[in-house]
Amino acid sequence: MPRPASADAPARGASRDRGQDLVIADLDDEAYDDLDEDDGDDTAAPTAVDVRRRGPSVPSAPVRSLEPAYAAREKARRRVLLVRAGIAAGAVAVLAVAGWLALLSPVLALDAAEVNVVGGSDWVDPAAVVAVAAGQEGTPLLRVDTATVRDQVAAMPGVLEAGVERNLPRGLTITVVPREPVALVAQDAATVQLVGSDGVVIATTPVEQAPVGLPTLAVDMTTPGAGTAVNDVLAVLADLPPELLGQMASAGAAGPGDVRLELVGGAQVVWGSASDSALKAAVLQTLLQVGASTYDVSTPETPITS
Repeated sequence: MPRPASADAPARGASRDRGQDLVIADLDDEAYDDLDEDDGDDTAAPTAVDVRRRGPSVPSAPVRSLEPAYAAREKARRRVLLVRAGIAAGAVAVLAVAGWLALLSPVLALDAAEVNVVGGSDWVDPAAVVAVAAGQEGTPLLRVDTATVRDQVAAMPGVLEAGVERNLPRGLTITVVPREPVALVAQDAATVQLVGSDGVVIATTPVEQAPVGLPTLAVDMTTPGAGTAVNDVLAVLADLPPELLGQMASAGAAGPGDVRLELVGGAQVVWGSASDSALKAAVLQTLLQVGASTYDVSTPETPITS
């Protein structure tokens, strides 16, 4: 009758397997020891143990020289440097030519025929303005002293302000703000002076050519404070609306702060100081609708007529 398998049979089987592994491990160690001892025959064919110990054989790649690669890279670097140098040289040449054209060449020089005058009045001669700029004709436009041209034009009696701009390739635009006359000053029986609000004499003209509607300035220049009185009168006239200024025959002052106007019809206007001129002008325009010989607006809140 067969003997039943005991419960520890699997354990004994496992022990046998472990024993076999130990034997194989011992054999492998001995094989390695033999290989270490056998170093005399280098030509012997490798055994399985050799392959296991040394690993798979990998064929070595042939050694290639890096000098061609270095030479190619150096050649490319030099080519890039040459290209950059060429670009830089070209840019310098272009700038040099542009600088010569702009600053030295007559190609872009000022031409008096290309000077335009904007603004002006009957008392500003455009030809005289162009003549000022023509003093720098032939100068490269970028080197034209526009500040000098502006100052010379602004110094003309009929010019209040001036501005100058360059117009490439060869021109200028001169903008003029004219000085407008507000009064006449009798020079003699045949001529009068046109005076601006700042006291500048704009022009001298024959009486018959004087602008219509401007009052005559009547200030005794021998009295004390005459200069201040003139400035007060001119300031008042400058603030009058055109329709009211055209009704004035003369304007004077007995002294500072005592401005008096005369209407074309002979009526008198007591103005007083130059302050509140806008309000005084509005009150006077209302009062003129009432006939009177005297209009006192020196205190515009309480005007008086008589």
